Amino acid sequence: MKKIYFFFLVTALVVLSALGQNALAQVKTTYFFSSSSGTYSEITGTALGTALDDDIFSATPIGFSFSFNGTVYTSLSVSANGWVAFGTGTPSSNYLPISTAGGDGTIAAMAGDLQGNPTTGVLSYTTLGSAPNRIFVVQWKDWNKYQTISNVGQSYNFQIRLYETTNKIDIVYGTYTPTSSYTYEVGIRGNVQSSATYLLVPWDSDRKS
Repeated sequence: MKKIYFFFLVTALVVLSALGQNALAQVKTTYFFSSSSGTYSEITGTALGTALDDDIFSATPIGFSFSFNGTVYTSLSVSANGWVAFGTGTPSSNYLPISTAGGDGTIAAMAGDLQGNPTTGVLSYTTLGSAPNRIFVVQWKDWNKYQTISNVGQSYNFQIRLYETTNKIDIVYGTYTPTSSYTYEVGIRGNVQSSATYLLVPWDSDRKS
């Protein structure tokens, strides 16, 4: 199993968690970050598409009411470029959804100019469990940087998980095979860019083992 240095050492799985408290208004002050490691659990869900590039799927059903930054949502938009957005709008940049404005709020797992593997990459979603403890999962399976000669052979596997009742957010990473160095956005923001809490994370071939 490859390891990723994500400002901390990660083995089979990284979970970046944010837990919201609706009494406050700004994402930056109401969400708290923690990390853990464990076993990556791949889902089999509804496929939004394969070999996608810059596609955004609006009105994707969550399956329950989820409160984000003080507003309740039952659907969201899913981007092939590694992020989801709440509300009717979307970020002004498909590649930089956290550091640019637009939409009611955004969660980025690995946001950048991404593409599904032409033969094996699948973007899918599902809702797991039963009320009041359901989990909505969006999964990018066998994803990579937009294809060029230098990055053929990459494979990124990651998920965004939303939890019913607790309104917890998990950003979960599975196996990771890089070939070149790139920087992606990871984090959350509210309906204005100044409320963002995010990292610009280097995912590169020098950090694999």
